[in-house]
Amino acid sequence: MITAVSHLAFAAENPKQAADDYAVVLDRQPAVYTTDDGKPFYRFQLANIALEISQGTGGESGLTGLGFEAADIETTARKLGRRGLGIGPVVRQ
Repeated sequence: MITAVSHLAFAAENPKQAADDYAVVLDRQPAVYTTDDGKPFYRFQLANIALEISQGTGGESGLTGLGFEAADIETTARKLGRRGLGIGPVVRQ
């Protein structure tokens, strides 16, 4: 069972500028990471959700994914699969 939305992932044409803009709105600085292909990745952790901003591919921008917390991730993944909803890599935190 899904228990919470963990994070929202966004792609931006200019992720640094987008992160700078969100820093003003959210009144905090993001954590900066590097993706496997060497591109910067920005994460704003709020009390109940995180916002992640990365480089869009092929001019893509906007919402690219959302992460959920689940009490039993294997059961939840099977349930989503049976309903035709694809999932990305499972990350345990």
